[in-house]
Amino acid sequence: MPDHIASPADHGGSSVSSNWILRALSADDYRRVRPHLRPQQLPQQMVLYEPLEAIPDLCFVETGMISLVTTMKPRSSESALVGFEGASGMSLFHRMPFAAERAIVQAEGSGQLLSAEVLPELLESCPSLVFRLHRFAFALQSLSAQSAACNNVHPTENRLAKWLLLVADRIRVSPLPLTHVFIAQMLGVRRSTVTITADVLRADGLIEYRRGKIKITDREGLERKSCECYGALKRIYSAAMTQPAPTAGKVDAVA
Repeated sequence: MPDHIASPADHGGSSVSSNWILRALSADDYRRVRPHLRPQQLPQQMVLYEPLEAIPDLCFVETGMISLVTTMKPRSSESALVGFEGASGMSLFHRMPFAAERAIVQAEGSGQLLSAEVLPELLESCPSLVFRLHRFAFALQSLSAQSAACNNVHPTENRLAKWLLLVADRIRVSPLPLTHVFIAQMLGVRRSTVTITADVLRADGLIEYRRGKIKITDREGLERKSCECYGALKRIYSAAMTQPAPTAGKVDAVA
């Protein structure tokens, strides 16, 4: 497991869920939250919500990956991605009923849904839930900001290496179920650019690919090929998400 999204087993939470936030809850808070969770299959291309539309649920990802996509013309671009370490619909945590982005399943999997109607009550009674959502919100915001800067500064070759590593960290399967068309949409570049760039990484012995599948063959080499953003995000996630929760007291839901 990547060191920046480490197991929360030491934090006293439940081992029932594969989702990092749910696993890291205190035993008491998990008992409060669990009856309100609804299992949800996440088929590829399922849209959880659209920009400025009401978000029905917070979705804690168990397996698979959700992309948060900023929709623009002529090409949209991924602003962040969420796997087992987090949840989509985080605007609800900030008391906003909608978001600015589209949330779409890019690697099929499963999740646990928590209704927008129930969330405020649980935030009042579950301090460890508030604490973990705060930490993930910070990590997710950092990922979005780093990605925006990265897109403006770093070459596509380095960005692709970084992005493949981020995906691999979250969906934890090999080979990665990714097409060049999808990667182009997420990076905000042309498909032909992805093909050329992937050929470079393959020639360097870092990846192998065939239609719809990409296998990382040299992870250390791919990390060296990646831009500085991957290392920065590893440090941010480690600092934000592995910190032990307070043992007493209440954490405010919003600043």
